[in-house]
Amino acid sequence: MKNFLGTVKIFRRVKFLLIFRIIEKVLQLINTKDKICMIPCGEGWFFRTFFKKNYKILGGDIDSERVKISYQRARSIWTNGCRPPIMQCNLKNLPFRDNSLNCLITVRTIGHFPPEFRLACLNEMKRVTKKWLLVQFASKNTVKYFFRRLRNSPKLDYKIKPRLLKDHTGRSESYYRQFKAPTGLKKVDKKELSEEVGKAGLRVVKIFPLFPLLSERWYVLLEKTE
Repeated sequence: MKNFLGTVKIFRRVKFLLIFRIIEKVLQLINTKDKICMIPCGEGWFFRTFFKKNYKILGGDIDSERVKISYQRARSIWTNGCRPPIMQCNLKNLPFRDNSLNCLITVRTIGHFPPEFRLACLNEMKRVTKKWLLVQFASKNTVKYFFRRLRNSPKLDYKIKPRLLKDHTGRSESYYRQFKAPTGLKKVDKKELSEEVGKAGLRVVKIFPLFPLLSERWYVLLEKTE
């Protein structure tokens, strides 16, 4: 059991390292090291690497428990005496002024939302950034997706389950339970991706696949067009 857990930890570290390398490539491409925000930040696994490389980053998550864990993790490595900039927030109602960030990063989350809510989040993310977004989408261009199409697998159509999507604006929780969020990520090809982000006034600048053809993870650099 210990060997298995050790293997899982190693795999997780390798995965986070690969994802961070992509994020760093993007930040180098757009030439920024400050006013970067990552939502959701999860449990703060990226913070040590960001801080070690002198990136000035904010973090946020809708899950209050993860925010607490992230805060503790950030506080242990935050050396300037200031409070770690970790907050509870939601992509649909971000606590930032217009055009206040150099880059907003979001991984894992967008593909789980229904189309209307996803578009609302993209518009809100566009509002708070000066120019750049880095967003994870799920690609159809994988070997796994190809074979699922051959078998007409039901997993092609992501299953829907109720999920609470808070936006912290004082509305009752029952209001948000009307939304449905898929358990799997909504998969897109390049044309569908361009059309979707275009509705939010964004354009695709570059796609960074984690493992081409093997992984469905696309990290997409988006630029504001309006």
